[in-house]
Amino acid sequence: MKMGNLLPALALGLFMIAGTATFAQETKMVGGAAMYPSKNIVENAVNSKDHTVAWHRHRKQTDYWMCVKGSFKVGLGYENDKGEVSVKWEFISDKNYRIIEIPPGVWHGY
Repeated sequence: MKMGNLLPALALGLFMIAGTATFAQETKMVGGAAMYPSKNIVENAVNSKDHTVAWHRHRKQTDYWMCVKGSFKVGLGYENDKGEVSVKWEFISDKNYRIIEIPPGVWHGY
């Protein structure tokens, strides 16, 4: 194969692999709203009735969140064996000073 033909073929192959991985993912439910694998976090959150953004989880990392000034609502999503996520809401502020520990595997957003 000529070098000029190799780059387009490689690009097409990578596009097909990426597309296959996206379709293979399952749609997760977070807080009663579908989180579609074809959309990014922002696109999913904008259409959420709760407008909670930045849903993510860590495999190994434990997060510690606190609010120095102002206030915000934190969603903590716990996934069951069926892949369904139930959300617990925590409110923290500079008037309600505390640190929220978010262990690995817990979905969270604000």
